[in-house]
Amino acid sequence: MRVPDDSEPEYDRQVFINCPFDDAYWPIFQAISFTIHACDFVPRCGLEASDATEERLAKIIRIIDECRLGIHDISRKTGEGTGNFARFNMPYEMGLFQGAASFGSRPKSMLILESHPFDYRRFLSDISGRDIFHHGNEPHRIISGVREWLHAQPIVKKMLGGQGILLKFQRFHRQLPKLLHAAKLHPFEIKFPHFLNWSELVQDWFDANRRGTP
Repeated sequence: MRVPDDSEPEYDRQVFINCPFDDAYWPIFQAISFTIHACDFVPRCGLEASDATEERLAKIIRIIDECRLGIHDISRKTGEGTGNFARFNMPYEMGLFQGAASFGSRPKSMLILESHPFDYRRFLSDISGRDIFHHGNEPHRIISGVREWLHAQPIVKKMLGGQGILLKFQRFHRQLPKLLHAAKLHPFEIKFPHFLNWSELVQDWFDANRRGTP
């Protein structure tokens, strides 16, 4: 893929999503990615390609380089599993994005998410002083927060309000069984790790609604 120049809309509209990829986070991820589509931006994440010739970290760095915008959810900070290990992928990838913003030649902007206010001060105090959006694991709050952040970007002209996007999100879910049937997809084929199936289904739905054929 050609990396767009920083003056091109393609670069300005690319949004890197850095978050947990598990069943518990799936409702939040749906809200984030749906809102990105609703605002006419392009969601990207490390699940979008499975080329075995490209090492995972190299792929993430490439995607970060191609995205002007980044959403980073650092809410998974406690241990889990038999070893009680915490996952550090999210803060690590956020650091990569921050490094690209600080030392790269192209502008970048990021939104940092947490589940509860000020938890980050106990495990990542270096980011104190930033505006951190806490979502309480509630999709409707995510929709509002992501929409407001995207609306503040310089490329934006006009977009739906948060309540309007929420209503569309709810309507999409009511129609989802029919959409899956039409696309010949099983429900598990749009969940992690099938990011592209999910993203294409959402984009096709928006395209159909714009044409007046939902």
